[in-house]
Amino acid sequence: MNFRKFAGSIVAAIVVLLTMSLSANAQVTGSFNVHGDFDKFYPVQFNDCNWDANKSTLLEIGRSSAHLNGDWHGSLMAKFRYHVTKWGHGSNFIDAEINQENYSAAKPFVAGYEDCSGTSNNAVIVIWLRGNSTYYFSATCEVTPQVYDGIQNLLPYQITGAGTLTFKTEKDAYVQSSGSTNSRPFSIMNIAPSLMMGPLSIGTMDIKGYMLAVNGNAVFAKVTVKNPANWPDYVFASDYSLLSLQELDNFIQEHKHLPGISTAAEIKTNGQDVADIQVIQQQKIEELTLYLIKLSKELEEQREKIKTLEKKLNQ
Repeated sequence: MNFRKFAGSIVAAIVVLLTMSLSANAQVTGSFNVHGDFDKFYPVQFNDCNWDANKSTLLEIGRSSAHLNGDWHGSLMAKFRYHVTKWGHGSNFIDAEINQENYSAAKPFVAGYEDCSGTSNNAVIVIWLRGNSTYYFSATCEVTPQVYDGIQNLLPYQITGAGTLTFKTEKDAYVQSSGSTNSRPFSIMNIAPSLMMGPLSIGTMDIKGYMLAVNGNAVFAKVTVKNPANWPDYVFASDYSLLSLQELDNFIQEHKHLPGISTAAEIKTNGQDVADIQVIQQQKIEELTLYLIKLSKELEEQREKIKTLEKKLNQ
């Protein structure tokens, strides 16, 4: 009899542990509609329901079928991990991983996101989602979506103790149409080489076809430009056609810049290729060297003529 009681206690304990484990790993799923106009993004509020559990909240928003809400309406797979500040406790962040495709308008579904806890006890964030669309979600706790599209809840959205938010017509610059965005600085501690196959932009979303685009100042310990085309050793070739100083002066008077050098207006519009300007400047340095050598020879000839004249005068 005692054995049966003991066995029953063991079974009960296992059931409790399994229940606790399942509860801890439970996923809350559901769907919601954002009404309004397809060309607008409306604020949708989500709770930071893990705030009191001392861990971040993980929210996934998706629409697998591109034909949901209409032919080629678009697809979305997005993941948000976040922790709000809630009266300034800090350690707050919103990290987003977004992959989306909108075939009909070539526009994204996510336009922005914001911590709206601020100076209140409301542990919430807002994500701006495209109108006239259905979304499915999965979360690690009760995120309780609240849609502010002017129909389900009125606009503007009121941040407790702060300002208001309304719809957007374009996505914010920090939102990746496809990719990941971290709200905090990051460091890469890796002694092995790292590989990036695509372009990298810093401070700008307009990459303009370059592999690296920087909107701002940059400091380098050393820069090497490899394989500049047509390095101007040809300037010292015997058949090189060097302008006379008079021809050079005429060109400068007419054009207000050296031959082969871009104008200020062209530089302002198109920028300047560093390798190209190094080649051109080297060409000008070598041409200047030839001018100096030529002038030096002419001066030497004049000195000899002056010496000859002085000898004749002194005879």
